[in-house]
Amino acid sequence: MERVKEWIRYAALMMAIAATMPLLSAQVKVETETQIDKGEVPDRARQFIARIAPTKNENWYREQNLKEVAIEVKLKKEGDRYSIKFTEEGEILDVEKEIKWKQIPTEPREEIEEELEEMFDRYRIEKIQVQYRGSAQDLITYIQTGKQRKVKKSMQYEIVVNGKRKGKYHLYEATFDREGDDESLERILTRRTDNMEF
Repeated sequence: MERVKEWIRYAALMMAIAATMPLLSAQVKVETETQIDKGEVPDRARQFIARIAPTKNENWYREQNLKEVAIEVKLKKEGDRYSIKFTEEGEILDVEKEIKWKQIPTEPREEIEEELEEMFDRYRIEKIQVQYRGSAQDLITYIQTGKQRKVKKSMQYEIVVNGKRKGKYHLYEATFDREGDDESLERILTRRTDNMEF
């Protein structure tokens, strides 16, 4: 109950902040993430993770924004970092894998670089994730084998950037499709209530 009250207070504050911000092409992303016990995780989500075992450093979170609540697990598998998101009922939503800049193919990487230079006066990339959506089985196959054939059409790049716009630095999340064309730009207003390292 206290967590709910805390979230309501936080959401009201963030909406007030967003309402006073000047209108920019960037939207505002407001969310909070709270670590939860594995016992609070829906069975379907736990079963999905069991099917990609073995994994390491498994940590579960409840992610809440102004529109919805999701369950997310952050883990490592064979040296790679994954964030896997589910609905509150445990239905798979997407799989994100952390990658490096040079792992993006040349053509979309060059397109993304041009887009970022247009978006910001100056910027520094903080994190890059490649995101996939699809059926549970197709996403499990991707995680286990790296084969993208059945999920490639859904591919997106999510890039967290510390960027300067109109003389001020803020943290942003820029999303690009698999060709490198920009899909969205959101200024991040995030409250992490627990240690998010994994």
